Amino acid sequence: MRKFRFLDLLNPSAFFLMFILFYFILIILLNYITSVNLIKFNIRQETYYVLYLFFVVFIVSAYIITPSILGYKPKRASFIIFDLSIKKINVVVFFLVLFGWGIHLFYFFKIGFIPSFHANVSLVRISAKAGFGGGLLLANGALYAAIILLSYKYYLANYTNKISTLLVLIMSTLIISGVGFRGPAAYLVLIFSLSTFFLSISYIKSKKIPKKLIVFCLFFILFLSVIDYLRYGNEFSLSSFLQLFWTMTVNLYNLNNIVDGILTDKLTYLWGESFLTDIAVAIPGMDSQFLGVTLVSQLGLSFEGEGMTVTAPGEAFINFGYLGVVIYAFLLGFVCEVLFQMLTTKNKASSILILSFFSLSFAKVVIAGLTPTLVFTLVPVLLFLIPSIIWCKK
Repeated sequence: MRKFRFLDLLNPSAFFLMFILFYFILIILLNYITSVNLIKFNIRQETYYVLYLFFVVFIVSAYIITPSILGYKPKRASFIIFDLSIKKINVVVFFLVLFGWGIHLFYFFKIGFIPSFHANVSLVRISAKAGFGGGLLLANGALYAAIILLSYKYYLANYTNKISTLLVLIMSTLIISGVGFRGPAAYLVLIFSLSTFFLSISYIKSKKIPKKLIVFCLFFILFLSVIDYLRYGNEFSLSSFLQLFWTMTVNLYNLNNIVDGILTDKLTYLWGESFLTDIAVAIPGMDSQFLGVTLVSQLGLSFEGEGMTVTAPGEAFINFGYLGVVIYAFLLGFVCEVLFQMLTTKNKASSILILSFFSLSFAKVVIAGLTPTLVFTLVPVLLFLIPSIIWCKK
């Protein structure tokens, strides 16, 4: 019987499960075991059914059925083949960084200010991007690809090259965060850190993330949440601390709104239409909008931002009901395991770089849904990363 490795984060299924646990199940458990009411709204029983059904089916698909279909692979090798040329990486990274920084600096020059420095950043960052969204997506994709390639160089480089790599990472992080969204910048640092770790000897031997590192990351996320809360002029107190749990609760709130909307006839089943309209958003000239934006209007919600997070179980349920939840969760688990087995059996550093990026990024489907994750995260980066890796092969 194959040993389950839920802490092997190179497996996309592991990150996917961590996102489900952090953004849904953890707050439910905390609310249950504490005397403090952390969830400030009523959750329908059917919402629990949708969530747990999705969670269980995904695990069964990713860790039991799909590996059985594909056949259990032999134990992964305790070494990595470093198959990329450092000289070629230097050339590619130069042009990727030049393109990524150039687009961002041109954007700041055209709008006349840096949104992250604005007094009301949460409002101006959206309006300021009007007409520049596509260019900034490509610029981010180029910088992400450059940093992923630099993580390979960083692991093999001497002290001087490590310093120069870190300077590029810091500058890229500051430039991306200048647009006003902290998420993409934080993910850039996280992807760099994970890529270098997955290439390390300690990971090759253990095939898992140390528990101490996981605890540190959780406290770091909490620290950033506190800083962000205080940055908007709020005073820190026990009540304000409890409001920080909204980060963990908001996706459950959105899922509950979708389930409640279907069951009370505020919403109707879409039978797959949302996937088509979401794809149309990325096609120039098409008058369409993401499902999360449409649902805000249909449900009569009001908050800062363009739309709500539809979540993977919510996206599945609003399209095809409970059957959709089963099929959707099964397919996602199948994709994660197939890619994991395809890329890890090659024992090549280039495959590990691709898989480490995919593992972290594909997990965003849990909160954002499939198409927005593809449009805003996966496609822009892979568009630059895959050709770059092919060209940089030794």
